[in-house]
Amino acid sequence: MNATRLIVASFLISAPLLFDRSVYAGDATKFSTVPKMIEEFGEYSDEGRTFRVISEHPLHIQISPVVATGTSPRIIESMVHMAAVETVYRAFIHTTVDKLTVTATPKTLAVGDGTGGDLLTDYRVSLTVTRKRALALLNRYFPGKSFEDLVVTTKDMGGDMRSKLFRRLTYPDQGSPGVEVVFVDLAQTDR
Repeated sequence: MNATRLIVASFLISAPLLFDRSVYAGDATKFSTVPKMIEEFGEYSDEGRTFRVISEHPLHIQISPVVATGTSPRIIESMVHMAAVETVYRAFIHTTVDKLTVTATPKTLAVGDGTGGDLLTDYRVSLTVTRKRALALLNRYFPGKSFEDLVVTTKDMGGDMRSKLFRRLTYPDQGSPGVEVVFVDLAQTDR
């Protein structure tokens, strides 16, 4: 599979699914810790060297979205911003953490057992965000909404699916505000 197909396939796998069936908000799965949430969702892992806890107090984690060699810098930057914003909001949706730092450092596609690949430190970004700030930004974009409004449950697929609002926060092409605006807003220091 060439690099372009791999990138498209990875976006399609993680892209939100659209359903004609009944969908309702809320009922997000709750986890006791952010690392348990990361492990359960399976997008990043210790084994694949795409997740690690840098410190527990204060909580600082690193995620490494995988990119194919030769991916354009613009796409890498967008993928890193998407991963950072999504991880911040997922942490607040699915855990009781009050503050965390997410460092997103992309990693090239590994060959063989999946543990290889190089970290692309030139694209590293970090967000330190409080629950209060993330909720305030959510309400600035979508007044009256809560973290629970970012996930939906379907009869057929169960819970924890990204809602339309969540897609608008974490993707560049799903409507306003878009991931780049959200990333810049989250990168601002707490006021």
